[in-house]
Amino acid sequence: MMWLWLPVLWLALACALGVWLGRVLRTAERNEDVRLDVDRALERELAGL
Repeated sequence: MMWLWLPVLWLALACALGVWLGRVLRTAERNEDVRLDVDRALERELAGL
């Protein structure tokens, strides 16, 4: 009877992994956006000197 729960368990684990991976990728994308903003700001500052 326990084996009937295995597909549900695997589905739950897959969903949790998908949510976690999505958060990791969004965080990486935000960090990249911040880095690009800082690079642009530094270029503007250096161009103004």
